[in-house]
Amino acid sequence: MKPVAATDAGTWGDVVVAGIALALPLAALREVLPRGALAALPCDHAAVLGAMPVRGVSVPVIDLGLMLGRSPAAPAPFVLFVVHGSRLLGLACDAVNGVFAAAANSRSATRNVDSRAGHLFDGSVRRADNAALVNLLSVDALAAMPGIPWIVDPEPERQLGADADSGAAGAVETPVRSLMLLHAGRVRLAIDANAVEATLWQPHLTSSVLAQGACRGVLDFGTRRIGAVDLVALCRLHAQAGSGSRQAIVLRHAQGLVALLVERVVEIVRVPAVDIVGGTLFGLPQPELFEGMFRDATWGEHLILNAAALGAHPELEALAATNTDSGTAQQQHGETRKGTAQALITLRLPQEVAVPIDQVDEVLPFGGVDGMFGPDTVLRRVQQLRGRVVPVICLARLLGWHPGSASPSAAVLVVRAGEQWIGFATPRMDSIEHSDWRRRLPASDGAPGVAAQVAQREIVSVGAPGAERTLRLVDLQALAEALLSEGHRLVA
Repeated sequence: MKPVAATDAGTWGDVVVAGIALALPLAALREVLPRGALAALPCDHAAVLGAMPVRGVSVPVIDLGLMLGRSPAAPAPFVLFVVHGSRLLGLACDAVNGVFAAAANSRSATRNVDSRAGHLFDGSVRRADNAALVNLLSVDALAAMPGIPWIVDPEPERQLGADADSGAAGAVETPVRSLMLLHAGRVRLAIDANAVEATLWQPHLTSSVLAQGACRGVLDFGTRRIGAVDLVALCRLHAQAGSGSRQAIVLRHAQGLVALLVERVVEIVRVPAVDIVGGTLFGLPQPELFEGMFRDATWGEHLILNAAALGAHPELEALAATNTDSGTAQQQHGETRKGTAQALITLRLPQEVAVPIDQVDEVLPFGGVDGMFGPDTVLRRVQQLRGRVVPVICLARLLGWHPGSASPSAAVLVVRAGEQWIGFATPRMDSIEHSDWRRRLPASDGAPGVAAQVAQREIVSVGAPGAERTLRLVDLQALAEALLSEGHRLVA
């Protein structure tokens, strides 16, 4: 099979089918849905799993792995619906990782056109974003295979613009955009599909110290743990219900990745540019986050998000910075310079200080019995957390300050020191920021023990350029370990 270079590398959907990472042309993709109950079909092809009902139509679903002799360890959780000409078919799908643009002139196609399963391979493309090589699945070869029960596409209008090459010679091609539809309650949103790094169909959200503002916690994506933001709350349209099922899309920022939570990632549609109404959407709380709107024939009106504006949103930028690898710190004369950004939480004790996010294992409500051992003691109470005893210590009093009254953002930051958990009560959490500069000051000749351990005088710089603040960095991990090692008495 001699490779044939193609100048138009195109836009592709990144999927995992039968345990194989593959790409399909975006024009061939209709939508992805969670796999539901499949009805039996009168078909003897071994790869046919059954039919899935989609908007009143039974669509056959096949397992490509059964064609290739790859028995699945578990049923694929999704169904990817593909279109070939005027026909529709469902493929059992392990994962959908988003949409990518291929590098120019990177397409390598095979000359052989063979409908056998062993020749579904259709060459490769190289991703424009990370230069990774991705193998292609031939929809043409799949459509040519005997015995596969495709159905007539019940919604051909949804494939508008997908077959531009089949038009009459000399016809002017209408510019088309690929938009991903996102639904959350009554809100219908859309975003440029090329801006989406990945789609998460069953994200597992866990609580985190990052859960402030529109952030609802963190979730695992590959080898990273990334912040997850309620997209509708971020746009200040309305707050999503906390108990409903959620899906997510992942966006890449210069600092890292961030997930945007919605109720449902619906599908990717191709929309003629002339059908998009641009302009400022006056009356919305944050009109700068939108670039216009369009009407989908099936789902109705959608507001189109401005991907560039989301990329520059301060809250998303700060969250994206929390999942970047800090690397090995290069220190000279006690100073860590740019390139080693660290995510921090700023606190008011009442003085403003910063603590490293990665030292905080859990955040507990500030409420509960306070002052169990007296109104001014450092040890405020002792409580249980999943079968462990957690002493709750007033961080402000431990550092020699008076905490003042608790604000609505007051919380207890839980830190592990060996097998022991210690909670540091803080009257106010301000924000999540990142610092790319820190300096260790000369050690003081003050009191020994815990006070000296806390006073490993480190300062950090936080804030936007032109509005930087220099704060004291409190090493909670070192403080907790020092309290345990010295058996510090916290009740007078």
